[in-house]
Amino acid sequence: MAIFPSEETAYDALNGAHWISCYPFVFQSVICLLRGGVLAYLDETPNGASFDQIGQKTGLSQGALKVLLQAAVYFDILNLRDGLYSNTKTAHFLLTDKIVKANLDFAQDVCYLGLFNLLESLKKEKPIGLETLGQAETIYPILSTLNEPARTSWYTFDHCYSDKCFSKALDILLSSRPSTICDIGGNTGLFEVACCQRDSELRIMVLDLPEQCAVIRRNMLDQGFSNRVNCIEIDLLSDAPFSQISADAWWLSQFLDCFSSEDIVEILRRVASRLGGDDRVYILEPFVGRQPFPMGDKCLAAFSLYFTAIANGKSRFYSFEDFSELISRAGLKIDQMFEGLGTGHTLLVCKKAYI
Repeated sequence: MAIFPSEETAYDALNGAHWISCYPFVFQSVICLLRGGVLAYLDETPNGASFDQIGQKTGLSQGALKVLLQAAVYFDILNLRDGLYSNTKTAHFLLTDKIVKANLDFAQDVCYLGLFNLLESLKKEKPIGLETLGQAETIYPILSTLNEPARTSWYTFDHCYSDKCFSKALDILLSSRPSTICDIGGNTGLFEVACCQRDSELRIMVLDLPEQCAVIRRNMLDQGFSNRVNCIEIDLLSDAPFSQISADAWWLSQFLDCFSSEDIVEILRRVASRLGGDDRVYILEPFVGRQPFPMGDKCLAAFSLYFTAIANGKSRFYSFEDFSELISRAGLKIDQMFEGLGTGHTLLVCKKAYI
């Protein structure tokens, strides 16, 4: 992490710079190894396989296979000993780790082409790269209609992180015994299903875009919870007030990172205006700098560029320090904080700063 002056040698630094120049090529070769079945085949042959055996399995020409395997060997994806290729430990995790797979598919199917437009997106603060997926001002209205494999890869990436912390987060939320929850940004309704399964009396209101509300309504009908979950179609960036909403718990899970700093403050101000003295706001987010491992912080810092180039042009994964300042500006204060949920989420329990 390059916050403090580095102690690496000039040689190491030069190697690192060369590594960066090679990253796009290595990434695409890994996608080919995975989706072409090479890594899966070698996983089934722990003693290794010859060039000809891999060629027979993949159907690639000799020239194509040579250039692919050459890159894989020199970048430590594959081993080559005595004419036999085998997976390295890195290849094993590329093949088997669910989070790594979700990240890879998201990067390839959702982000890769759009990131070419990153500089223009940064300058204009608009998601110029979104045009590689569809025609819209932001990605959110078209999520449910994205072409495959982008649609599946987006939802898998999103759920891969949030689903792992739902159980613990729900324990905390339901311990206060709320009767009505307002979920802002319901996504596909997985949270609603989990809540209804845990508490048979709980009522939930979901505020989201019309397109997402349609998805949630279908899922609630399928799950038998449509009589307990009410969807309210709303553009959170509009001036529409929350005057029709009354809830003793407000839930915002992996939602506010979809907005700019000023938009977050405005949304939270509108929530704060509806709070009573015992009402609470539950904000579940992965914060950069608060991940359990350094690589987690690096991943969040990298994936923040997706928001700029593709999602909306303005948001990011925030640091806790930046985010807590936004909470304060909105007239809220953090009452409790629970860290280490799931893969690295933090649950902030907030209340109105001035009653």
